[in-house]
Parts: sequence; C-alpha cells; structure tokens
Amino acid sequence: MTTTSTSSGFSYDVFLSFRGEDTRHTFTDHLYAALKQAAIRTFRDDDAMDRGKLLDPELKKAIHESAISIIVFSRNYASSKWCLDEVLTIIEEQERLSSKHEVVPVFYHVEPSDVRNQTGSFEKAFEKPEAEFISKIVNVIRKKLNYNLLYVDDNLIGIKNHVDRIESWLQDPSPEAVILLIHGMGGIGKSTIAKCIYNSNYKEYDVSCFLADIHETSNHHNGGFLRLQAQLLSKILRSEKEEVIWNLDEGIMKVANALCNKKVLLVLDDIKTRKQLLYLLGRQQFYTGSKVIITTRDISLLTNFNIPPMVHPIEELGLSDSKELFCMYAFRRDHPIEPYILQTKLIIQHCGGLPLALKVLGSYLNRKNINVWKDAMRKLDEIPNPDIQKVLQLSFDTLEETKDKDLFLYIACFFVGEKEEFIVKLLAECDLYPEDGIQNLKDRSLLYIEFGSVMMHQLIKEMGQEVVRQESPKDPGKRSRLWNYQDSYKVLRENEGTRKVEGLVLDMRRIKGIYPTSIVNRENGIKRCFEDFSGHTFPTNKENFKVVALEKMKNLMLLQLDYATFSGSYKKLPKTLRLLRWHGFPLKSIPSDVSLQKLVVLDLCYSKLEEVWDGFKEIGSLKILNLSYSLKLMKTPDFRGLPSLESLLLEGCESLTQVLYEFGIFSIYVLGKTLPCFRYNYKKKGSTISFTVPSHPNGSGTSGLNVCFMYAKNIEYRSIPIIEVNNKTKVLVWIYNPTARLYQGGDLEYNVWLSFWRTGNLLDYGDEIVVSITLYKYGGTKVEVEIVEECCVNLVYDEDNEEEIGEEKKDMGTLCMLNQISWSERMHVEISDYVHSGKTYFFEHNGFILEDIEDESTVDWRGPGPETSWFRGLEYNGF
Repeated sequence: MTTTSTSSGFSYDVFLSFRGEDTRHTFTDHLYAALKQAAIRTFRDDDAMDRGKLLDPELKKAIHESAISIIVFSRNYASSKWCLDEVLTIIEEQERLSSKHEVVPVFYHVEPSDVRNQTGSFEKAFEKPEAEFISKIVNVIRKKLNYNLLYVDDNLIGIKNHVDRIESWLQDPSPEAVILLIHGMGGIGKSTIAKCIYNSNYKEYDVSCFLADIHETSNHHNGGFLRLQAQLLSKILRSEKEEVIWNLDEGIMKVANALCNKKVLLVLDDIKTRKQLLYLLGRQQFYTGSKVIITTRDISLLTNFNIPPMVHPIEELGLSDSKELFCMYAFRRDHPIEPYILQTKLIIQHCGGLPLALKVLGSYLNRKNINVWKDAMRKLDEIPNPDIQKVLQLSFDTLEETKDKDLFLYIACFFVGEKEEFIVKLLAECDLYPEDGIQNLKDRSLLYIEFGSVMMHQLIKEMGQEVVRQESPKDPGKRSRLWNYQDSYKVLRENEGTRKVEGLVLDMRRIKGIYPTSIVNRENGIKRCFEDFSGHTFPTNKENFKVVALEKMKNLMLLQLDYATFSGSYKKLPKTLRLLRWHGFPLKSIPSDVSLQKLVVLDLCYSKLEEVWDGFKEIGSLKILNLSYSLKLMKTPDFRGLPSLESLLLEGCESLTQVLYEFGIFSIYVLGKTLPCFRYNYKKKGSTISFTVPSHPNGSGTSGLNVCFMYAKNIEYRSIPIIEVNNKTKVLVWIYNPTARLYQGGDLEYNVWLSFWRTGNLLDYGDEIVVSITLYKYGGTKVEVEIVEECCVNLVYDEDNEEEIGEEKKDMGTLCMLNQISWSERMHVEISDYVHSGKTYFFEHNGFILEDIEDESTVDWRGPGPETSWFRGLEYNGF
C-alpha cells in the first residue's frame, strides 16, 4: 500500500517558488489555496520567514525537505536574485545522486521557449481560465505524490480480489453503475476495503469525500446529522470553513443540489438506516461520472434506492489468509513459530476468518509467553474479547424491534444449528414473530441459513451470549437465558432461579464430576436407546434436584433437562413451558397433574416411558412429539387430545406395535371418526373410490399416495384389511395386506387407518385409478363391506409446498392432519422398486392367503419380511 509523502521522510509535499510582486496576490495565492484544500502540505517562503533576515540556509532546508518544487515562472521572475537563488538550489537538490526531488514548472503569462532561451516580450495573454489551470496543476501534484488521504494498515491480506472487482466497477460509465453496497458482518473488513478504493481513486474526481463512522457520529454527537451534512457540503464546495446548516431539511436540499453539479467520489461508511441515506443523499441524483460507495451490515437497505445498487458481499477469510493475517500481528511474520503452533491453530479456528478478531488477538498476544496464550484461550471460552465484542454488538444494539433482539438471543443461546422450520414453529408460540425476525437478522448479517438450518458465526453467537451474561455477571439465576450447563446446574442445585429466567438447558452427561462424556455408537447400523448404544448404563442421578427449584422460574418457556432426576411434585413445573426436552426421562409416564397447556414441543427421547400419560390428556398447542428410542413405550397417546400435532417421531420404539413401515408403505391405526383433509383430496362414503390423476399447477410429478379409511370396530373378531390400488391405464394392480391387524382398542366405535404409499414414478397425469378396501375376518371369511364407512385418497407431488390447510382444518373434529405424510431421508424403499406395468402385485408378510385373487399375472411378495421396519428412520408429519 502506498504511503503519504510526509511519511516517506519529507516535511512538505510541495515547495512553492514564485516572484511575489508578479503573482503573490493573484495566481500564486489561488494555487496555494487549492493545494491546501487538497490536503497537500505546501511551503511558501513568506509563511515562516522574515524578509529582513538572511534566509539561504532555511530555504535550502525547506527545499531539501520537500518532495516536489513548483516554480511559477512569471514576467519578472528572472529579474529577482532571490528567485534565481531558489532555482539554483532546486536544481542542485534534484541533481543530488540520492535525491527523489521532482520539479514542476508553471509558466504564467510566459512562453516556455522564452524562459528556456531567455527571450520574448512576456506579454502574450494567458490562454486558459485560471481556475481550470490551477485544478490541473493540483491533479499533477497529487499523482506525483501518490498521496493517501486515509490511513490504512500495511497488513492488507485477503482483500486484493475485492479491490480488483470494485476497481472494475468504478470504470463502468453506465448510469446504472452509480452506487455500490459493500455488505458484511461487523469486523469483516468493509471499511478497510472502502479506504483502499478511496485512496487509489480520489484523484480522478472533481471532489471526493469519505464520511467515516456515520452511525456513531449521528448518534453520539449533538446535532450529529447536521455535522455530517455540513462536512459533506464543505467538501463538495471546497469551502475553507465548514458550511453552516441550520436544520436537516435545509441540509438535504443543499447537499442534493451540490451533488448534482460535480463529479464526486463519495464513501458513506457504516450506514444502518433509511433515514441516514435520506439525510446524506437526498433525492439521489448525481452528476455524470459520480460514484457512491456505501458500507453496511444491513442488506435490507437495497429497497431504499431509486436505481438498484451493485452489491459486493464480503465473506470471512479462508484458512490460509487467516493464518497469515494473525501471524503478521502475533509474530511479525507470515507463519507461526514454536512453541505457539498449536495455540495459533486454536485461535485461528476461534476467530472463524473474521479479520478484526485475528488482528485484535494477534496484537494482544504479540511477545507474550506460551502460558499467557493458553490462559487467554481459556478466558475466551468464557468471556469474549471486549474490543471484538464492542464492534459485533453494534449490530445487535441497532436492532429496532425488541422482538428481534429477543429472537436473536434465543437463537444464540439455544438454537444455532437447528432447522429453521422447527425454530419458527416453536418461537411463534412465544410471540416472537420468527419468520419476519429471522429475515431481519439475516439482513443484518447476524445469522444465515445453511441447508435449512439456522447458523451463526461463532463470534456472533458468543456476542449474543455475552449480552445475556452481562444481565447479571455474577448471579446466573438472574439472567434471562441459561445455556451454560455448569451455570444451570448451580442454579438448580442451589435453588437460585428467579422469574427472570426464560430458558434453561442442562445435560447431566456434561457436568464435570457427574457423568463421563459418552460417544454415541451404532450397532449393525440400527440406533437403540441411549443406554444400549452408549455401551453402559448411566447411574441414577444422585444429585436429585428438587422440583421446587423450577417453580420459582415463573416465566420459564424453554426447558432441557437431559438425564436429570427430580424429587417432589411435578405439578410445580412452570405452566409457561413451550418446549420441554427431557432425554432419559426417568418415569413410566408423565404425572397427570403436570400442566402442559402451552407446550409446543415435547421431546422425551431415550425415556423410561411405558405410556406418555395415564388416560386422556388434552394439549391443544402441541405440534411436535418426539418419543424416539423409548424402548418400553407400548402405546401412543390418544390423539384426540392433540388436535394441533404435526410431527410424531417414534423411531426405535420397539415395544410399540401400532406403527408399521414395509414395502415403501407407511401405515398406522388411530382412534377417531374423522378422515384427514388433504390438498388434493378424493373422499367417498363406502369402501371404493375412483379418480383420474390431474396435472399439478406447477407441473410437478406425483411421488406418492395417502390412502385412508374409517371403519367400524367389532369386538367379536379381529379384522384383516386388504387394500387394492388399480392403475387401469397402466394395467397395474397393487394389493397390500398389512402385517399389523386392525386396531380394535379404545372407547370409540370407529377407528381410522392412515397410510402413505411411496410410488415413485408409477402415477402419471391422466391415469385412471381405482382404490378399494376389503376387510376379512382372521381366518379368511369376508366381512360385510358396510363396515368400511368412508375412504379417501390424496395425491402427493414432488414439489408440494407446506401451505396452510385453511378452513377445512378447523372442521376436522378430534383428528387433525397436515397436508401430507412425509418420510425421512433414511427411507429409500419405494413400491416402484418392486413392480412393472402389466402385473398384479401382492405385498404380504404373514401367512394369510387369499387364493381367489391370484392368477398367472400375480407376483407374490410374501416372505419372512426383511423389509418390515417398526418406524425406524421415519418422521411422520400429520397426526
């Protein structure tokens, strides 16, 4: 990076030599003023010397300490011995072997040949306007000096590609290429890149201005915006004194008018609001060739421009650049040295490619011994560096909505890495408006979405957690969120919780001295309950917390208590809970007196549950129920009490016999008298339904069928269903006999059989389909058809959006389903894997055989049942 002339050993940029009586109060005065206005340090002999003294030694020193001499040759210049002595000294300085001194001659009302030949009348009129001529002189001097107006650190690593791309944009003369947005998180290097561009290009414009730290200036100074407007206007008008602006509206008009009349390079550093843009750019009309560069953390500013700006995003540094940048500050070289190599790797990983953090920590650790390095890393695990925290927290502090701030803190403390869909479902019930809030946080570079999951830069996450820690640095029980397991353990153990606490997470496996950290293993590729696949059984938690420790947290909404046990009445659990995660839940069922009326997510994986709760329980808000790997669970809850349930996870529940997955078909029996309302629904009384496959509005192909029917129970015998799907167009028949028999339990007169058939590409637009259900007594006798009250079929398409079901959903009574049954990525078997057109396929694992439906075209898939899976690897969304 180039440096200023004064930093290269010169006291002055320019020594100005002239004949006083010719030009002092005319041309030379104007030239001198223009040089000063351009921030070019200029020596003029009457600034610091008294003409009554002998000046030769001081003149020689001034010339020697100047980078450039400007000699203004005028008509009477040669008649002055003083001027001739100056010229002789300048020539001697230029001719010195090691000298870098340059000379710029200016001919004022004099022909160069007259000066060269010492002839001429010197009376020819000057041909060009003086102001334009002076401007050209100043530009010549600027270019010779290669003068940087703004300080930029010498260690510029990883920015060359950014600078090159923006330099290319500057050369674009089109009227659309006026404004550039440099966007990225705090500390990423936006201002540094903008300074480099400004230093390299300001000389090419009539006027240039770099307004730094706009947000801070506008907020922390009296009349901050007025000051910024006055500073900008003074720069554009080249005023010796700062322009006076009495109010913001006046400033908007004055600045806007000035911007229309000059080719300007303007950099607005750290813009955060639409109001700041209005005050400094007004109506956004610019003189031809002008360029405006804006640095911001908030990409939503894009909507506030008349002409859409070009956006230049700044990403984190790669590993190689991160290492080099850190080492330049920590070791003054581009690589680490022993014994710091390991610690260097850890710190670079901690910084996550953020230039600010690499610089701050590198500078701090420079010349420190290895023990200080190790201690600093331990400290960083608990408390962020204050210099880094201050810069990053500005993005949080400037969030306009309190709801957005709360949303950010919840995600930073509890939900980084969770699926966006899950966070939205949960926090919407906490009145945080997460869909709008997540977009706002994305716009401000506080989070990003990766493969559907909400992610944060590690230092942004730590910044948010530090905001919460500062609520009560020494008393965690008075903080709003407890994410640190040790803090949560202490608060519960010592009963220090308060109504301030809104979220608490505890995993007893991670508490020092309680349980060892265990690695989850797989056995033959099949997950089992935690105790099985961890290789040992955890001892009972001897700490045995008191439930009363939770009772004091009256506003607790998010609670995680993995592998913890409590004594006392569970009735005292807070009634405000929206999420309860309790892996390893130790009881056989949830006590009936526990109030869960506001619960949205209940996660009891690896529990000792035999039933979820005793008898009927109604939780109208529950959307997600996860009981996976509860090996002793023998029955699902009565879904009539869970009308809002959207996701049921039962993976690894090996004692549960009501759920079945085989041959690409998932099915389950539930209590109720209502069939689901799907988006592409065909419903009919009786046991048979027919339809023609329609085209999807978006052109998507079909990927499956939901087949459901409601039947009347008969306590005298067990019924066996046979479901037939006949594609008449393709001459293709599927006959399915589920392994599980029809469920006859419960007090209701009716049950419902729900299924999803993953058909692959076997259903096309225009195909004629007939679906029929026949019930048989166990042993082969056909049951009267009327026992099947109603059936329905829904087509599932490849690119279905999960939209609201609408008013129909409200009329579903005790059973509520979403628009489709979905499968997890771990299920790859489809019906299409088994079949070809022109055949009848009979899918059946058990020994029950219907001889009358078989013929020579039938393909029998009877067998020992290797494809059967009791809800392993499956997430069911719907009931």
